[in-house]
Amino acid sequence: MLALTSETALYLLRFTDTPNLEQTIQSLLKKQNATTQQGETAITKILQSELNSYFEHTLTHFSIPLQLTGTTFQQQAWQTLCSIDYGKTKSYSQQAQQLDKPMAHRAVARANGTNLIAIIIPCHRVIHKKGTLSGYNGGIKRKQWLLHHESKVQSPCL
Repeated sequence: MLALTSETALYLLRFTDTPNLEQTIQSLLKKQNATTQQGETAITKILQSELNSYFEHTLTHFSIPLQLTGTTFQQQAWQTLCSIDYGKTKSYSQQAQQLDKPMAHRAVARANGTNLIAIIIPCHRVIHKKGTLSGYNGGIKRKQWLLHHESKVQSPCL
């Protein structure tokens, strides 16, 4: 995975094989008027610790500070993602209803697709209303793996 952080927040967490990753990074850097440099920050240390705990089934809530870059609608959609209980799923339609926009399931899917922070903002928990998997920047196999991983732990919320 690749992470972009500042000294105070996580801006991006993506799988290194995510399509158009370089374009996404360049767009984010331009929006933030930022440059990159390799190294470790307090935020990368928190991220590494929390991801390790997540994959070891000992983390039920991420606490890492996030810096979200998106439209108001996108940010609202991402907030609804964070309300999906760990190990559970919702459909795009249910997510749209939660936003009081019941006909906006396609807009919700597009907003989810622009989520820059994989796993922590859990867009992998959104599926079609018939239960099929689709629409994950990390790939369907990875989405399936993450859902299976989370199903092994009974926790009220991540």
